[in-house]
Amino acid sequence: PAMASAMAFPKLVSSTVVSTLLTKGPAARWRFIGLEITVDPSMTTSQGLVLAGDASSVQNSSDKVPSDLIFDRIYAHGQPTLDLRKCIAFNSASTALIDSYVSECHSAFDAQAVTGTNGPGPFKIVNNYLEAAAENIAFGGAPVWIANMVPADIEIRRNYISKPLSWKSTWLTKNLIEF
Repeated sequence: PAMASAMAFPKLVSSTVVSTLLTKGPAARWRFIGLEITVDPSMTTSQGLVLAGDASSVQNSSDKVPSDLIFDRIYAHGQPTLDLRKCIAFNSASTALIDSYVSECHSAFDAQAVTGTNGPGPFKIVNNYLEAAAENIAFGGAPVWIANMVPADIEIRRNYISKPLSWKSTWLTKNLIEF
């Protein structure tokens, strides 16, 4: 964690409960490189840092799914006292999180470093630091609004998955990986 905070990236900082970075409609072919994505330290709750796609009934057909998104060398993090449910949400197609640092993902409810429900994949999660209280990585487990949608072709390699023991009495803690 000390190494990540010493990095100097351009910052995207949200001061609202809504996500810091979210896609609109079928956004395609974006590569985000070298960004810090967070929320203002004064915030007490946030729905998410990065929402690629929509997990609601708004995204109810495959032509509305964003695709070909790459998050490369990003530093996405909450704050120590922030109730943050989703650090990175993949409700998309052909999406990757690589060489990144995701931390301070915790909530009184389920909180994930990387999650996805309403997108087909493939997903690539490779060579990252992933810190979350409930599930560090989770796919499925929520309503799907696109008929027969099942997240598939999920590649998870060379990640450092962390769950600080001090969170056990403060935040909801659960599994490392859940499908």
